[in-house]
Amino acid sequence: MIETVLVAVDDSPLAESAVAYAAEVFADADLEAVHVADVEYDMNYDMEEVERASLDGLEGAGDELAQSVFATVREVLADRDVDASATLLVGDPGDRLVEYAAERNVDQIVMGTHARAGLSRHLIGSVAEQVARRTDAPTTLVK
Repeated sequence: MIETVLVAVDDSPLAESAVAYAAEVFADADLEAVHVADVEYDMNYDMEEVERASLDGLEGAGDELAQSVFATVREVLADRDVDASATLLVGDPGDRLVEYAAERNVDQIVMGTHARAGLSRHLIGSVAEQVARRTDAPTTLVK
């Protein structure tokens, strides 16, 4: 039985699709929306706010970008009777998601994939691919 589902979220429409998919398919599970602030790669984060971020449920977040990401999660889940919480992590998204899934012993991971192809996929890398390859938890990739 699937009890806990980690849903990786960012500010993309694919993350919205992943949240909707997880809420529909795993309606009886606890959803954990996890956003990773990759502060070395993305300069859009307010580091002071991220460092003191502590999310309780889906209310509040560290900085404007994280607040926006979790506001979208709240909107997607608004009409659904789903238990959900939110977590903001800092670091490399692939590494942090795999570590968090192991620490929390999640039963399932759901995340969007940007479906990059060719050279851009190899140069940029794919967080979804990293997570799917490295985690022990079953992983669903939503396109």
